[in-house]
Amino acid sequence: MFGMFKRKDKNQEAASEEAWGQPSQRKLSKDEAAREAAAQKLVEAKNLERREMYRPAGREKVFQDRAGHQLALRTEDNSGPEASEHHPPLQILAFWGVREIAYIRAEIEGQQLRETGFRLETGFENHGIEAELLKEMEAVAREKGLQEMHCTGQESSSWNADFLTQAGFSPDGAELVKSLN
Repeated sequence: MFGMFKRKDKNQEAASEEAWGQPSQRKLSKDEAAREAAAQKLVEAKNLERREMYRPAGREKVFQDRAGHQLALRTEDNSGPEASEHHPPLQILAFWGVREIAYIRAEIEGQQLRETGFRLETGFENHGIEAELLKEMEAVAREKGLQEMHCTGQESSSWNADFLTQAGFSPDGAELVKSLN
């Protein structure tokens, strides 16, 4: 009679649910895979629409990090003649859905692209996001015909001198410099 008040095993319930945002490990039929791909496309389109609504104009590409998350890499270039003083000259952001999880901010000084800020949300370290942000920053610098990139390593994060040195930067005083010639 009072069976509905019995305690359920919470560990068993948690084990049966898959973690939100993680790729499924189960085998899918072709129809299920097609439906899942269509649903994922719809989710990405809605997320892009929301980001476009609240963010300055930018271009995006989708990539998958080491943990299997579908992330959007957005480049917002605010360095032209119609530049707004309310936004950084160059900003490269990583989004998981509409949640901003990382960014690099930079400014152009002569023939140099100088990083002015970096942030990576806790829990997303060692997912390859830093490398994607750095690759995109280098692509923008090359696209603009710049000669050098300057970065400052943060000792307390994954954006440190060792990471930047592995990416081709060399120490130059307090900064690390990469020649783009």
